[in-house]
Amino acid sequence: MIHLAAESSRIGVRVEQVSFKPVEAFDAQCDVNLASVLGNGPFTYTITPPPPGPTLATDVPPGQIVQSVAARWICATFDCTGKPWPGAVIPWPAAAAEHGNGRAGEQGRLVYAETTGRPLYAYMRGWANGCRVTSRSGRVEVVEWRRGSETWRQTFLNPGETHVIQLRPPEDSALIEAPEGVPAFSVSLEGCTPPKAAAPAGPAAPAAPAAR
Repeated sequence: MIHLAAESSRIGVRVEQVSFKPVEAFDAQCDVNLASVLGNGPFTYTITPPPPGPTLATDVPPGQIVQSVAARWICATFDCTGKPWPGAVIPWPAAAAEHGNGRAGEQGRLVYAETTGRPLYAYMRGWANGCRVTSRSGRVEVVEWRRGSETWRQTFLNPGETHVIQLRPPEDSALIEAPEGVPAFSVSLEGCTPPKAAAPAGPAAPAAPAAR
């Protein structure tokens, strides 16, 4: 048996137990640093940092080129048995966008990076309204919709063409992706800055002592 205790920052951990038994291995990710690896017999282990995350739209200054990330839409529920959908998207910070499309049944999907398997947060929220999208390379599809619904509006852009996202009630989401059969694209974005996440509340102030 191997016990892992962890204490600060995110790492990927791979552990192999070596004995007369078959080698057992697993991959794990934790939001803490590895503090100790303990076993009841001899073993070896390696620690592999996770691959770098994708470049997010917010990592690039407004008006500069943002490259798409190759993606796979994976079933969101255990009763979904469909094959992954291939594509490419513009990802956003986790605090500003949604990981999945919110649809039901076989159509309910979560988005992951094709090369690293990391979650991608591609479904923009209401702040997408007014976002100006200009295709810089490849063909681009801009989807405006109510997340989770089965109807949406599509706008296709060739290089040099621009579209401003204008959500219409009850629409509350937008997605910048590659049309089917297009492996990659790039865009420039203006007016697409998501709101900053609220800072966590600090500790409560101590109560004033009672009057004597």
